[in-house]
Amino acid sequence: GGVVLCLEQVLKGHDDHVITCLQFCGNRIVSGSDDNTLKVWSAVTGETLVGHTGGVWSSQMRDNIIISGSTDRTLKVWNADTGECVHTLYGHTSTVSLGQERAVRKAGCFLSLGRVVSGSRDATLRLWDIETGQCLHVLMGHVAAVRCVQYDGHKVVSGAYDYTVKVWDPETESCTHTLQGHTNRVYSLQVRVSPLERTRGGGVSRALRDNILVSGNADSTVKIWDIKTGQCLQTLQGECVGRGEGLLKGLPRGHLWM
Repeated sequence: GGVVLCLEQVLKGHDDHVITCLQFCGNRIVSGSDDNTLKVWSAVTGETLVGHTGGVWSSQMRDNIIISGSTDRTLKVWNADTGECVHTLYGHTSTVSLGQERAVRKAGCFLSLGRVVSGSRDATLRLWDIETGQCLHVLMGHVAAVRCVQYDGHKVVSGAYDYTVKVWDPETESCTHTLQGHTNRVYSLQVRVSPLERTRGGGVSRALRDNILVSGNADSTVKIWDIKTGQCLQTLQGECVGRGEGLLKGLPRGHLWM
């Protein structure tokens, strides 16, 4: 009565390096690696995006736009059709991770009106305009590396190695809530989102639904929060089965399994 999974294809290209992040959108797969490159895959072909001088540790994708974050302290905006680096975003002073914007509930489809939020080991977050490459806002308040970020086009939520989760208003660069209760580093966040809403400018976005946030960390607990009040609604405890890095260990070096 078990489920049988069929291996359809193995994509090889990063040689003997670790694949650190994966995104899937439309008919494309993007893989980032500690070999300093990203690869854009279709069912039969692959393209290499070269330009980072450090390992690529995060990426996001929507349509033909790819954003990557690296240990070289930069983000890069890529055109997936041409392989061209459109912008290099400077400002962070340590490794960069990218937030998932929940305008479309699929990892990688994150862009909200051409903006993206990045977090860094420098303990800051930055909101960028990817059309111009300009840094619009800097959010400061964490006292250790920012590990995970969520963004709904209005609010930013971040989890960090300082054991806290913070809720931000990026337009005013203010922290509206600091959620405390974890006793170890916060590694992951998930939010619920509402249906698509039409904005005044004609675009679409989603807002956080029911103000519910879930955070997980290295103390083997998951906490459910109301981010409007800052209240912890529930704490779930159990054996820790793995963090983000643990998942990466299941990937053979340089291979993508489809």
